Amino acid sequence: MPDGTLAWDRARKLALRRLNRMIRLEPKILRGDDPDAIHDFRVASRRLQSALDFLMGSPRAAGIRKARRKIKRCRKACSAVRNCDVFIQRIEKALTRTRGPCREAWEAVLDYVRERRRKAHAKASKKLGKLNFAQVYTLLRTHLESDTPHMSMEPGSELSEGSQGREAPFQNWIFERLNQARTNFEKYFARAQGSSDVQAIHRARIATKKLRYLMEILDHFGVQGSRPALTRLRELQQHLGDWHDLEVAEQMMEDMIAQPDFLRERLNLAMQVLRLIAQTRKAKSRLLARAREWTLAGAGDEAPDQWASFSLKCGINH
Repeated sequence: MPDGTLAWDRARKLALRRLNRMIRLEPKILRGDDPDAIHDFRVASRRLQSALDFLMGSPRAAGIRKARRKIKRCRKACSAVRNCDVFIQRIEKALTRTRGPCREAWEAVLDYVRERRRKAHAKASKKLGKLNFAQVYTLLRTHLESDTPHMSMEPGSELSEGSQGREAPFQNWIFERLNQARTNFEKYFARAQGSSDVQAIHRARIATKKLRYLMEILDHFGVQGSRPALTRLRELQQHLGDWHDLEVAEQMMEDMIAQPDFLRERLNLAMQVLRLIAQTRKAKSRLLARAREWTLAGAGDEAPDQWASFSLKCGINH
C-alpha cells in the first residue's frame, strides 16, 4: 500500500462521522423547537464540507459537486432561523436587566422576532424537504465507504485531482489544502482591515471559518502547530461572529420599524427601538476593533510548511 493510505482512511472515516451527524440532526431541525440543533446542524454541514474538500480537492466529480451544493443549501435554508434564535437569546438576556421604556421596546422586538422566526422555520422546512438531504446522505455514504472516496464517481470518467493526490506524499496534500485556505484567509482579512464594508467583513468571516475547520482536520492528524493556530482562529471567529449577530439584529430592528404605518401608530416605541439600534451600532464598532487588533501572526508563528511537515508515523495513531 502507498504511504498515507492509513491517513486517507482516517480522513474518510472522519467525513463519514460528520455526514452521520448531519442526518441525525435533520429530524430535530424539522421539528423546529431546538435552537441548539439548528446551530449544530449548520456547524456539522461546514465541517462535512471541509472534510469533503480536504479529501477530494478540485475539480470534483459531478455527483460530488451536486451533493456539496445541496449541503450548502441545507445550511443556508436554516440561516434565517438561526439568526432569529441568536437574537431572541440576546433579547431575553437583555430583558433580565432592563426596566422602563427600554424594556417595552425589547418586548416589542421580541414579539416581532419570534413571529419572524416562525415564518422562517416554515420556509426552511419546505426548502429542506425539496432538497432531500436523505438522498445526499446515501450518495455520499456510498462514496465515502468505498476504498477511493477521492476518485471520480462517474463510470468511465477520468480521475479527479484528488486521486492523483493519493499517490503523492500525504504531507504534500495537506500543504496544498492549507496553503489554499490560508491564502484566501490572508486576502479577505486584508481587505476587511480598516473597512466598514459589510460584504468585505462577511467574506473575511467565512474565510476564517474555512481555515478554522481545515485546522481542525489537521489537528485531528496531530499536525505540529495546528493547536495554537486553531485556538487563535476560534477567537477571531468569535469576534467576527458576534459582530455578524449584531449586524443581523440591527437589520431586523430596522425592518421592524420600516413596516407600513409603524411610525404613524407607534411613534414612541419606534424612537425607543432607534435607541436600541444606536446601542447595537456602538457594540458592533467595539467588536470590529477587537477583530482588527488580531494579526495573522496570532494564528501561530509556524509557517504553513511547518504546519504541514510532520511524520505520518507520529500523526497517525494505530
